[in-house]
Amino acid sequence: MKKANLFLVLSLITSISTVNAQTVGTAAPDFTVDLLEGGQFTLSEQAGKVVLLYFFGNGCPFCVSAGPQVESVYTNFKSNDNFAAVGLDTWGGSNETSVGGFKSASGVSFPLGMEAKEVETSFNITYDRLAVIDQQGVLQHKGNTAAGNDIATVTAVINDLFETTSARNDIASVSLATVFPNPAGEKIQFTLNSKDASSVSLYIYDLTGKEKKKETFDSMGSHSTLSYDISDLKAGAYIYKLKFNDQFQAGTLIIR
Repeated sequence: MKKANLFLVLSLITSISTVNAQTVGTAAPDFTVDLLEGGQFTLSEQAGKVVLLYFFGNGCPFCVSAGPQVESVYTNFKSNDNFAAVGLDTWGGSNETSVGGFKSASGVSFPLGMEAKEVETSFNITYDRLAVIDQQGVLQHKGNTAAGNDIATVTAVINDLFETTSARNDIASVSLATVFPNPAGEKIQFTLNSKDASSVSLYIYDLTGKEKKKETFDSMGSHSTLSYDISDLKAGAYIYKLKFNDQFQAGTLIIR
């Protein structure tokens, strides 16, 4: 009986831990931290932005050495008004002296938050890790390797989030062509409604914003119809974009 009870307790603990574990694809837990140079950083106030989180320890030598690489990601995107980054110190003794020392040693210039141990716990992550949150506040990446080894992946995730947003914004665009059938099978066709289209480009993205196909058609006249093979794409939802000159048409494409 005691063994059975112990098994039940352990099962309950495991279940609770699984439920509370912060996983990719779920809403990121909100938090507020005091910043090294004054003010606060609140995650929920960053709605509409892609947010990079760097979990570090103020005395962690690996975190210090990864600083320049994380800084390179920040430098790459900081000119975009829809991007934000913050470092989160998860070690004990987190204060202006220790975090200030980390900033000097690592060379990072993005804001650094102090006393973020609770944030680390709520994200179910550890120090020397990176995480990315999308414009809707959903956790899209949670690193399971040292930050210095995660730079390429994080950069790709951020790029994809911005490309997806751009592609979705393109949906509210002019009507250049009639696209059919939709849902489509092995081929998609489009009839051009506009004049003066000597060259038309077709782009197809998946829902993460990754470009899956690209084709340019030359010598298209008004009301001409073209057929394009999409049999190599898996069934599902995609975003298509037709573009010529400075005009474009975009929308959702369903493949059976």
